Amino acid sequence: MSEASLAMIDSIADRIRTARTKASLTQTQLADELQVNRSAVAQWERREGGTHPHLRHLTQIAVITGVGFEWLAIGRKAASKSAGESSAIAQNAFERRCLKALRRIAPTRQLLVVELLNELTENVRTK
Repeated sequence: MSEASLAMIDSIADRIRTARTKASLTQTQLADELQVNRSAVAQWERREGGTHPHLRHLTQIAVITGVGFEWLAIGRKAASKSAGESSAIAQNAFERRCLKALRRIAPTRQLLVVELLNELTENVRTK
C-alpha cells in the first residue's frame, strides 16, 4: 500500500488493522504483545460497534507496528516512521521481548546492561 493510500484510511479500526497486517502480526500476536485478549484487538478493528483502545495501547500499537502515532490515532501525517524514528524501536519480536525485560530492570541496572551490550559488541568489532 502506498503512503498516499494509507493517508486515506478514515477509521481508526482500519488504521489499526492496516498497521497490524503491515507488521505481519496476527490479532493474537498483537494481543500478546499488548498483554490483552485477542478479542480486544478484534473489537478495536471493528468499524461498526467496536471499541477504541486506551491511549496507552494505541501508543504501544504504534511502537510495535512501526507506524507513526499521529497517523494511527487520527489519520494525519505519514503512516510509517522516518528512518531515524524506526531505528529507535524494536524491529522484531525478539527485540520487543528484550525491551520489555529491560524496562522491568531498575534504571541503575539498565546502565549495566547497556555497558555489557557495548562490551559484547566491541568484542565483535575488534575480531
